Formats: sequence, structure tokens, C-alpha cells
Amino acid sequence: AGLSFRLPQDVLAPICDGANCSSQGTYLPGGTRFTVAPRGGSEALKDFRGAVVTDIGGREFTTTPTTVAGKTALEFSGLFTGTTAGGYSFTQMRGVMIEVDSTLSLEINHFTPTGVSADFAYDDALFDEILKTLVLASAQQ
Repeated sequence: AGLSFRLPQDVLAPICDGANCSSQGTYLPGGTRFTVAPRGGSEALKDFRGAVVTDIGGREFTTTPTTVAGKTALEFSGLFTGTTAGGYSFTQMRGVMIEVDSTLSLEINHFTPTGVSADFAYDDALFDEILKTLVLASAQQ
């Protein structure tokens, strides 16, 4: 509740990634996978605060503090072969972890799936445009 963003007209709405639906994803026009996942509280994925941002195998991403939709966030990126919590193998990823309230955060990212020839730079610019449309209301307002 309280989360909205706009995807380009030619992009399908995100659907569940896996049986437990810990994240939802779709593909951007350049071929990268775009995913959104709530973290913390009663969600399947842990909140990122107090932890190093890594892929499922423990490979560390480069991180930078930022602000998204008026909320404190941590931008992360990596150019390595890794695996997402949903089991997708990737070769490049960029995303943000956004603090929603004291127990809940939101991860939004896009990545190049292993074996896919994607235009990461094109989708990365589109990713920034999607983030600009993000509206995120705290559950504890």
C-alpha cells in the first residue's frame, strides 16, 4: 500500500518471481530485468539496514547513499556474475534500497540476466526515469 511508479507503455506489469513471490519483475525494452521487492517486517527478504549489500552468494555491490522519492536510500551497483535472491543469474546490476519506515524497506533494481545481450545503458537511463515517478507513502504516517 502507498507504492506506485510508472513503467513505459510497452513494458508489461511486474509478476511474481518464484513460488514465494518475494519479488516481482518484468523486462525493460533493452533486455534487462526490472524487479521490485519489499524487505523487512513480515516480508520474505530481510531489511537491508545494518548489512552489506550482496548478491545471494555474498559478492558485495558498490554502494552510495542517496535519496529516492524523498526517502533515505542506498544505491548499489555491480559488474560481476552473481545471483539474485530469486535465483536469476546476472552479469550487471544497479538498484536502490529505500527506507520506507522503521521496519520496512523497498528494493528496486534492474540487471542483465546471464547469457542475454542487453542494452544496459539504455535501460539504466529508463530506470532513472522510473525512479522519478516513484511515490512511496510510509505505513507509519
